[in-house]
Amino acid sequence: MVDDYTHHHRPGAANFLKSGARVLVYMDGVLKAQVLPPSGTGNLWSVFVLRQGKLKLVNKVSRLR
Repeated sequence: MVDDYTHHHRPGAANFLKSGARVLVYMDGVLKAQVLPPSGTGNLWSVFVLRQGKLKLVNKVSRLR
């Protein structure tokens, strides 16, 4: 997860897509995923979950209060 702490008290003002943010996921030195944020506002970006060595992309933006 990525937390836009600068907009902690104003989650509606946060926009990861406009920020140019991206997450690169490497496993064993190999690029497995490059994730760009979805559209929408919110200060918490859930990018992926790693369970038992398996990568599952989530890619959702939500508002953390």
